[in-house]
Amino acid sequence: MDIEVLQTVWFSLVGVLLGVFLVLGGIDFGACMLSLRSKKDADFAMKAIAPFWDANQVWLITAGGALFAAFPPAYSAVLSHLYTPVMLLLACLAIRVCAIEFYGVPETKSWRNACRIAAGVSALASMALIGIALGAIFTGKIFDRSGGFFAEFSALLVPSTLVFGAMAVVFSLAQGALFLEIARRINSGKPIARAACVLAFNSLAGLLLAATFCALSYPEIVPPRITISDSSGALTLKIMLGVAGAGVPLVLAYTIYSYRVFLRQN
Repeated sequence: MDIEVLQTVWFSLVGVLLGVFLVLGGIDFGACMLSLRSKKDADFAMKAIAPFWDANQVWLITAGGALFAAFPPAYSAVLSHLYTPVMLLLACLAIRVCAIEFYGVPETKSWRNACRIAAGVSALASMALIGIALGAIFTGKIFDRSGGFFAEFSALLVPSTLVFGAMAVVFSLAQGALFLEIARRINSGKPIARAACVLAFNSLAGLLLAATFCALSYPEIVPPRITISDSSGALTLKIMLGVAGAGVPLVLAYTIYSYRVFLRQN
């Protein structure tokens, strides 16, 4: 297989991994945001996402790993130029994990409220940061640096990147709301076909939007300086393609199976 074909395939796969994360991760991140409305909403949301949320984060980790292995210069540029938002994102993800894992332990109202607020705010901040980071990469703002820890981050907060952040948050809220509606309908014995179709349509729209941005940036993986042609090697891409060819379908199959099984047990 030609190196150009391999590079295009892996460029597409990284985009697919990010798109799937936004669709699946958007469900539980959105559910966490919606838990801010009330304790009752939080109790239901935490129970509904319990079997899925940790697996959904794997898609983001895998996308980062794929970028590191397939396009090392691009990975280096992203991590070095987006150091501040990436560190803030990791902190938010850690807070969210702790809030979900320890929700209701101990079973006191004040503790659950604290975990509810922590999970909701950290989920909101996480999706906003992911959107801002992707927007900075797509628009080339990643290379706008002014020095200093917070000064560097503030340089990324321009209208174009903030739009991406807002889009990620709104999309996640929609995904979370639709998922929780399906879970409620299953619990009450009501039909789910309409809500499931809307969730599928919204998910497809998110994937198509991610595909559009990838197509517009191709062949620049980190516009405007780093392209796929100057940031990868043929042997690495061949080995990784074999691993991904076996692993990704298995993970997708397990994800579909887990949603079908655990949703009906909530």
